[in-house]
Amino acid sequence: MAFTFWRQNGFEGWPIVATPLSLSPKQRSDNKYQLLLAVTPGPKQPVHLESFLHLIVEELNQLARGIPGLKVPYLPTTQVLRAGVLNFTTDQPGGDKLTRFKGVNSLVYNRLREFEGVYMAASNHVYYPPHDPTPGRANKQLFSVYTLATPRRTAASIAANASAAENARSEGKSVAVQTRLQQKTGVKGYSLLFAPSPEMRTAYPHLKHLWDMGPTAAPYDFMHLILLNVVPHMWKLFAGLKRVEKYKDEAYIVPKSTVALMGKELRSARRTVPRAQARSLRNIDVHHKSFKAVDWMHFILCSGPVLLAGRMPSEFYAIFMALSRACRLLLRPRGLSEADITAIDVNIKYFVANYYTKFYRGKFARVPLCLSTIAALLDVAPLLRACGPAWVFWKFPMERKIGTLNKLIRSHSRPHASLQENLMRHCKADLIKSFGENYLPNEWAQTTGKRPVPPGLPRGSLQVPQSTGPDCALLPPRSAHAELVGTELAAMRAVLVQEDATQVPPDIVAKKCFRANLASGLISCSKPLGSDCDTHRRRNYLVRINSTERVFLPDGTVAVRLVSTLGAVLHYAAVFIDGRPMGFAYVERVKSAKDRRGRYGYASSMHGIECFIGLGGVPYYVPIGAVGEVVGTLERDGVHFVMFTREPFSEGQ
Repeated sequence: MAFTFWRQNGFEGWPIVATPLSLSPKQRSDNKYQLLLAVTPGPKQPVHLESFLHLIVEELNQLARGIPGLKVPYLPTTQVLRAGVLNFTTDQPGGDKLTRFKGVNSLVYNRLREFEGVYMAASNHVYYPPHDPTPGRANKQLFSVYTLATPRRTAASIAANASAAENARSEGKSVAVQTRLQQKTGVKGYSLLFAPSPEMRTAYPHLKHLWDMGPTAAPYDFMHLILLNVVPHMWKLFAGLKRVEKYKDEAYIVPKSTVALMGKELRSARRTVPRAQARSLRNIDVHHKSFKAVDWMHFILCSGPVLLAGRMPSEFYAIFMALSRACRLLLRPRGLSEADITAIDVNIKYFVANYYTKFYRGKFARVPLCLSTIAALLDVAPLLRACGPAWVFWKFPMERKIGTLNKLIRSHSRPHASLQENLMRHCKADLIKSFGENYLPNEWAQTTGKRPVPPGLPRGSLQVPQSTGPDCALLPPRSAHAELVGTELAAMRAVLVQEDATQVPPDIVAKKCFRANLASGLISCSKPLGSDCDTHRRRNYLVRINSTERVFLPDGTVAVRLVSTLGAVLHYAAVFIDGRPMGFAYVERVKSAKDRRGRYGYASSMHGIECFIGLGGVPYYVPIGAVGEVVGTLERDGVHFVMFTREPFSEGQ
């Protein structure tokens, strides 16, 4: 993956970063655990990337063999330290260089499957439709979406193709013959970390496990594949920015006036979306060219389904939603079950098959819509089964690490040397800081004047035990103890009856707090007061409340079913009842078309999406453990649509 410093006249470096996968997911995403091994010296991309890798491979070989003499606390004898490489993840150009694959101009481009593309002389590009639409080729099938008829690449087949390319070069074959061979196989030659030469296999014998993995040793990075390729491509199609048959309107193209309105709606949603869901919401109509991966992730997961609903034919919206459902499972920062992988595979195959049917339509003139990234989506499920969840090998942590490198280059005449000097200085400072904070905390605090922040909840917090699931906590700021009166007292008495409290005093004293750590681990605030609260602050107090309701069945019996309601938290209250602390959220219900006597706070549905008219419903107390998540909304035509709530990657988001 490359980073560019001074875009005008340029210094381009290719960082090589190692991530210790033995750390917890939360730790490995931290910048200090992204180990920067090397940066190519520039000024452009490296001509021969492997020349920078041999020193690293030598150390990897030693780690795989084992380093004796490691002292482990509480063990009587020294141990042997061993470490192995699970995979290499890069963007598309970096992956082609690392694996020595031909790249996008190859007839056989896919890393996991062997199928040919279609060469278009007019654009000098190769595209990858499922059938060859070239006249005279009888619509030959190139690959199948639903079956596994396409031959799979293996470690042996890749090594054989690399050997054939090297033999053609060593035998003095013409450049044209070598090029045709590389176009046919997609492999340019030996790769040090993928398909090495016999000499390299002898020099690094302990890396055999890596070379036997085959194509899964270099999986696609889903951040680049989906968020920076497929999702922007779909937006360009919907916005009419990518027309294959010019001067022809398509059913899936949204009118320009509606696209402009969608951009304004997305920009206006910045106030109503919690910061943990999206740090920046920009006008997609104006700024889509500068959207980053996190912006496209919020679009495919959260805002896109709301913005596009009802504004295009349902058949095209269903195609987009299939990709959205797959990404909602794929981009979660936790494990995947076999049922999850199957659901991802089903949705992706639906998206790919209908994309070819509805967008490409088998026409030769529309072949440029058959990008390699669309066909590569079919490899997502096999890669998940072979390499684990997407967060194990996605490049979000590395992107953050790369973002810090530009600030370390302070010399235009010698950028690489400046980067190296400042990087070494920062590494030494991080080591000294880590040692001081962990082993000499008092001396470190006295020297720096900064007291160490203790782990856990901040001072002044009140932990509220829960009978099931993680405990919740009420966080500062808080008010002094005070008696509840009026509607608050009546609401507190009602919820205590529901909670089966046995000793409810006539006067209830509560301590009000205005932030809470929910059972989900997220932070929820309360509705602020003041003239600027609706203009300059991000709303993080609209919550989903998990509850139950009783319903009459056709046979006359009463059943209990799970439901969820929505409301704005006004404050949190801590009371001491029955000899134990109890925490409640004072919630103002939402108003919607489903409101009727005795039933409040339920969201109605429009285009299959939850929505409501506004706030201002009857307030009531609910147990803090029932508050499930903080939700974001997007307003369209006076209606507030509830967006999907994604799981943040870390607490800092």
